[in-house]
Amino acid sequence: MNLSEKKVLFITTYKARDFEGNALVGYYLYKNYAIESQFIHGYSVKQEIEKLKPAVLIMDHLVWDHKKELAVWANSVGVRVVLLFTEGYYKDISSFDKIFGHPNADKLNVTKYLVWNNQMVKRVKDLDYSDEFSQKMIVTGSPRFDFLTNTSLSSFGFSKLDFIKKYDLQDYKEIITYMSTTPYQGYSFEKFYSRYKKKANFSDEIIRNFYDDNQNQFRNHTTIIKKLAVSNPEIVFFYKAHPSEAYISNYETVFEGVNNIKLISNENVRPFLQYSNLVIQRNCTTALESWLLGKPVVQLDDADYNSKTYKEHLDYSYLINNFEELDAFIKSKEYQNWNVDNVATFLEGIFGKLDGLAYKRVADEILMELEKWNEIDQRNLENNLLKYRKEVDTRFINRVKDFLRLDRKTSLRPKVYIKRLFRKKKNNSNEVNIEPNEVHEFYNKLNDFV
Repeated sequence: MNLSEKKVLFITTYKARDFEGNALVGYYLYKNYAIESQFIHGYSVKQEIEKLKPAVLIMDHLVWDHKKELAVWANSVGVRVVLLFTEGYYKDISSFDKIFGHPNADKLNVTKYLVWNNQMVKRVKDLDYSDEFSQKMIVTGSPRFDFLTNTSLSSFGFSKLDFIKKYDLQDYKEIITYMSTTPYQGYSFEKFYSRYKKKANFSDEIIRNFYDDNQNQFRNHTTIIKKLAVSNPEIVFFYKAHPSEAYISNYETVFEGVNNIKLISNENVRPFLQYSNLVIQRNCTTALESWLLGKPVVQLDDADYNSKTYKEHLDYSYLINNFEELDAFIKSKEYQNWNVDNVATFLEGIFGKLDGLAYKRVADEILMELEKWNEIDQRNLENNLLKYRKEVDTRFINRVKDFLRLDRKTSLRPKVYIKRLFRKKKNNSNEVNIEPNEVHEFYNKLNDFV
């Protein structure tokens, strides 16, 4: 069986955040071995596996119970499951536990875990997993950040001139970007609690603290950014929504009438970091990305939040406590003197290596699994998927829907439709499958850089 006949399926949860890094891996596999990859959002994965019949499934984390179930199911039908972590920046390494599937990670039948750094490997060993399981943890770094650390890729994407033109910035003297870390602003507590308790078994205390922080920080920081924009009309303020924020419309009334605030959602964060003079955030991964680009960062600690300030912000960020301090800081231009030199050691500890070649290491690990895959594996997968489809088709609920000539996705529960009548409009345009033609357009652009 030729390598070009074998397929890879990437779960790419948020297109704006995750696609480029994953597609960089896919590009390497395609350019060197003619291996095709597909990139899908996190829903209907089983159906996509039925269609593509991939040798390898790339997953991003194992926090939610349905992700764990998917990993077990994929392995049971014969697909090799590889974890490529999108997230790896935590206040405490114990936050990695749920990401890799603890406390039952060794029962999920994952083939290998491609981790950011040695701290993650050490954490697994400290939790007393077997040596055999710990050896599945392989340090590759994260291709998500290769565009920031690989000199060949540093100019990929928008030029500054194109960026200014796209967002009509000709009349502004500086660019400041705020990066949101409130993905669950706008959620009711009941819905939020159900998500984290029933689907991931977080403690009540963690759920309440996380929820309160999201709502309070959203209210506080939108107010501060609005006041900053009014006080500094010569500066454009981008407010970059978190990629998983559902209720983007909540910003419309908050920022109404303030022309130098531009709300950004569902877009790649990199150009906003590249061309900003200053980045404002609170405990966000974009702080690390900003430091990689040599950009100064403000840690906006305006309240006593349950999530405390990460230690590195004490060392490398400007700690600001309120609007008045931040407004004076911006007017002073003190951030123009920030020096990135002393942050390099910290960044190496997070990212493992800063060589911009994580995508090659990840691709090589995937390639090892593809090289082991043979005709027998493929036949077994196809047969197992046929058995699975037969089992699905004979389920009572599906037989009822078929008899009524209803789409299988149609719910027969009245409460589903009642909820739809009253729920707020949600933003989910960042959770999409990437079409093959778009993937190859991206590959063609990379030809000039890689």
